[in-house]
Amino acid sequence: MNRGTAEGEPLRYIGNKTRLLPFLLAGIDELGITGTVACDPFAGTASVGRALKLRGWRVHSGDVMALSHSFQVARVVLDRTPTYPGSLIEAGSRAVSQRRIVERLGALSPVHGFISEHFSPAGEAGRIHGRMYFTPENAGRIDAVRERIARWTRDGRIGPDPAQLLLAVLIQAADRVANTTGVYASFVKTWQPNALRRLELRPLRPAAPPGPAARGCTAHRGPATETLARVGSLDLLYLDPPYNERQYPGYYHIPELIARGWDPEPELRGKTGLIPDGELRSDWCRRGRCEQALRDVLSRADARHSLLSYNHEGRLAAGRIEELFREHGDPDSYRRLGRARLSSGARHRDRGRAPEVRERMGTFARSRIAGWHLTAPLLWLVVTGCSPEYVIRGGWEELKILSDMRPIEEVVADPTTDEETRQKLLLVRDARVFAERRLGLEAGSSFRNFARLDSDTLVLVVSAAPEFELRWKTWWFPIVGDVPYKGFFDFEDARNEAAELESAGYDVYLRPSAAFSTLGWLPDPVLSTSLAEDSIGLVETVIHEITHTTFYPKGRARFNESFANFVGWRGAIEFFCDALVDLERCAIAEGRWRDLRTFGDFFNSVVEPLERLYASGLPEPELRAGKARILDEAATRFETEYQPRFVSGRYRSLDRAGLDNAWLLSRLLYYTRLDDFEALYQSYPDLSAAVAALIAAAGDEDPWKALDTLLAEANEPGGSGSSARAESAGRE
Repeated sequence: MNRGTAEGEPLRYIGNKTRLLPFLLAGIDELGITGTVACDPFAGTASVGRALKLRGWRVHSGDVMALSHSFQVARVVLDRTPTYPGSLIEAGSRAVSQRRIVERLGALSPVHGFISEHFSPAGEAGRIHGRMYFTPENAGRIDAVRERIARWTRDGRIGPDPAQLLLAVLIQAADRVANTTGVYASFVKTWQPNALRRLELRPLRPAAPPGPAARGCTAHRGPATETLARVGSLDLLYLDPPYNERQYPGYYHIPELIARGWDPEPELRGKTGLIPDGELRSDWCRRGRCEQALRDVLSRADARHSLLSYNHEGRLAAGRIEELFREHGDPDSYRRLGRARLSSGARHRDRGRAPEVRERMGTFARSRIAGWHLTAPLLWLVVTGCSPEYVIRGGWEELKILSDMRPIEEVVADPTTDEETRQKLLLVRDARVFAERRLGLEAGSSFRNFARLDSDTLVLVVSAAPEFELRWKTWWFPIVGDVPYKGFFDFEDARNEAAELESAGYDVYLRPSAAFSTLGWLPDPVLSTSLAEDSIGLVETVIHEITHTTFYPKGRARFNESFANFVGWRGAIEFFCDALVDLERCAIAEGRWRDLRTFGDFFNSVVEPLERLYASGLPEPELRAGKARILDEAATRFETEYQPRFVSGRYRSLDRAGLDNAWLLSRLLYYTRLDDFEALYQSYPDLSAAVAALIAAAGDEDPWKALDTLLAEANEPGGSGSSARAESAGRE
């Protein structure tokens, strides 16, 4: 079956610029860059090259990856859709269209070939390593199509460019049914819905040149310096190199294999079947070599204008980039643009090589102190660790919320809805879609509805800990197991519970919560209490709670809240930085994430001296005095050492009178090993890949051990890094 041509981004590819094309093209216009010949030597999926060609530029593109070469030919080099010999379909037939050939290839029966053997459960190698990249049927269809294209090419029945077009069609089709979260560094251990669909080939439409100047585009496979050596003088050099340590071959080895073929068969390694990639590894990903890599490119290029798209957290500092551009071009023409503002651009002079237009790509970071979240099951009328009255009251309150909720679309369309509520609900809707489509989370029926409450606080949450132990008091609930808090819709009941715990000798912490999750068992609405947060906190809340719905190991509250904290804020940053391209809110979210991790460092610094004190065996009066001293010193240290490091303005002095074990543990619940989660994120191409890898590695086992394992693998050969830090306070 065929559903027309495949438009848009042809592959889920890290750093592709499809969504940023309006910004890039507007920047070129704003800076007054004109000419006819451009070069894109880090082409990737060729989105920028295609856009430039459609604007009338003759584009010379290049990349070290074979899969990129296929897309360069299909999307930039070809001026029109080629015809194919009719004999490929039926003897004696005249020339036929790409569509007919694609339909013929799509109708081939599956065969057991290289992909089936190594990347699906159908093959022995696939079974040994547990690889589930493709279902046996789709793997067989990929093998059949790839082998047929290879045979036609080998027999001389189709030329190189028409063959590359068909390979691009196949790579794109395979990516749509790949059982991954977007990259091939890992696979999902259960079949995702897209993976169960049948492989579907769709024709690709080449970019028709708008005029004679855009004809004669070329594609080159190799390093940027080699491409530049081949193409001569340029009006525009567009550079979009890798910016961090992640090497592309390890994240796209299967599409790369499909583009290259497997004759002779390569030696695969590891659980994911990586290919030998020494010649593909980039100096741009290496801290000690990336500066020289930029210097080499700028020295080799003969271009009137040079534009660099680079992440502001990349290996090269912005100041050093500017110095290199000024060295190799007209110093007065250097300009730097952020995505939110184009007015800062200036016209480049026509002499020399023009310096950088720097794209401020939103990277992912996050923070959390306000907008606490409660995850607690309600409506469980079974025997639990709580009184029947508590459960019945919880069920009644939840029923009231569910009965009063309305679909978000209905509320948005209601003319009586105030504009602030309308805009925030639209933001909730967009964040929910983003969480599912971009982050791979499972929202289920959550956040499709809105419920207005009569109070600005949903529940009061009680936490407790023994006076001289860093150990949570827990309550048991079905489904989620033991949790170190208990939520009350009746605020007086919450205060009574707190008073009883205090009288029993516990440190007690009472706090409000504006949101909770039923983990997908009920259609959690967005509540009016959540709308009190600003837009950044609101998006974080949505992603945080959807993370709970997606993955919530029983009895692992500390992991669950800290993990959701990480995913919620990282996801919020990606939402504002990349999806909305809102640099102001992007920067605010990034600042909050940095502050959050700093705040977590502070909490963890208090744990060790308290644990030493509690293990000392001193009499209670001395323990009490020592505890007060440690907490008072911690409050002073917070004000003198930590507050100056905060950038978001959300952290003020601590309430010294309220500092105790319950207060400390209630925060550690959300702030445990955030730097390790961050390190995990840094070792994967994007947030969705990191989240999927951790969930897959954890399975039904200890998620902290899964995190340790992934960090060790990322840090090989040393393999320990920050993940070796022992769990102590509030151990789960």
